[in-house]
Amino acid sequence: MLSKFYIAASIHNHSTLVKIVQHSLINMWAAFQKVDNVALLYAALGQLSAISKLYSVIGDDLRADFFKRDFKVSKWRKFAIKNAYSSLSHHNLEMSATLFLIAGDINLCINIIVMKLEDPMLAFLVLRLLTNSNYKSKEMQQFFKLVNWNDDIIPILISNLFKD
Repeated sequence: MLSKFYIAASIHNHSTLVKIVQHSLINMWAAFQKVDNVALLYAALGQLSAISKLYSVIGDDLRADFFKRDFKVSKWRKFAIKNAYSSLSHHNLEMSATLFLIAGDINLCINIIVMKLEDPMLAFLVLRLLTNSNYKSKEMQQFFKLVNWNDDIIPILISNLFKD
């Protein structure tokens, strides 16, 4: 996954970051053909229709239809949350994070990525995509207060992002 290469902490320009993520998602899908591997980042990019299309490609019309829904509507938001908890209980952590994200619970999404997946760099990438790389956003500030990096170089890389 992209987080292993510190993409989120290395690419300064937001539009360049988005292009790299989009290209990587296409390659990841081509290599593995598993929606769970790409859904979180597509959701962070706001491209739920891409998730729906991928489910259609593999013949899962039920899930394809689900991702076509408007999750701002309470009924579908609640349904996404219910499915997120179900995915969490089945240890499908990436899909759980994806479903919490589309239901609007960014904090729970990020907590799952950091605490369960143990991938703070992926969480940072998701937040950059969600906030348009706004490091002063509420979500980003909360993340910086709580995150513990497992590599001393990461805070240096991130501090360089603030200089731009």
